[in-house]
Amino acid sequence: MRLSSSASKLTLTLAFLAAAPVSAAGGWHARQVSRGEAAGPEANAKSDLYYQDGQLRIDQGATSSVILRMRSGRLVILDHAKKSYIDDSITERIEQRNKMIEALKARRSELPPEAQKRFDEEFARFEKGQQTPAPRPTGKKDKVGKWSCEVHGLSDDNMQSEICLAKDVGVKLDEFAKDAKTFGALMDKLGAKAPGASLLLDITERGFPVRMKQKVRASKDGPWIEGSSEMELFEAMNVPAEKFQVPTTYTRHAMPEMPPPSKAPPRQKP
Repeated sequence: MRLSSSASKLTLTLAFLAAAPVSAAGGWHARQVSRGEAAGPEANAKSDLYYQDGQLRIDQGATSSVILRMRSGRLVILDHAKKSYIDDSITERIEQRNKMIEALKARRSELPPEAQKRFDEEFARFEKGQQTPAPRPTGKKDKVGKWSCEVHGLSDDNMQSEICLAKDVGVKLDEFAKDAKTFGALMDKLGAKAPGASLLLDITERGFPVRMKQKVRASKDGPWIEGSSEMELFEAMNVPAEKFQVPTTYTRHAMPEMPPPSKAPPRQKP
């Protein structure tokens, strides 16, 4: 399975939201530049991030945007080319996912012994995948643009990252840190973490990631996709409310439903 370029860019963008220093509340605008295969066909793909009052908008060029309504637990995906959008509840997705897991567990006893063993192994890997790795300091220091930063490492089976965290980006971020932690906890329960995006779930006081070098893959046997991102702008601003609104001319589409668990094969007779 290969990650799409737009999904990879969003992964890098979300990963940049890993660690916000604690200070006073306020809105802000930031811009990052992504390079490498994960950036897609563009040599220097740019993403603009806007935060205000519990909402975060990520513009991935002119083609798509994602709005996280962090306090209500909703995810809005805008497709500007098709003038359409999806507005989904993370809480409802969690409930749907939990029902599917319970249904699968209930059918485990219907499986032959070998199939039960495979089921247990797969489920153990699934649960392991829900754990959020934390960035670890390497002791190295660097500078990205005007921001001094400390280098951290982060890795798991499907991700290898080097992150440079700046403790001062000139913008106050404590309100964002609280909101991101709340929304991240919902994503953690859902298990909807793309490789590398789990940094969003680990808001710390170590600093804000102004640079990331990353390798991700969709599975243990899948190909690696390499990319890097750097912040080139960070500014305090009062983001207008309309920035977080869906255009009235856009058509709403439903998020694809999770497929129901397939019926377990009957137990084989000895």
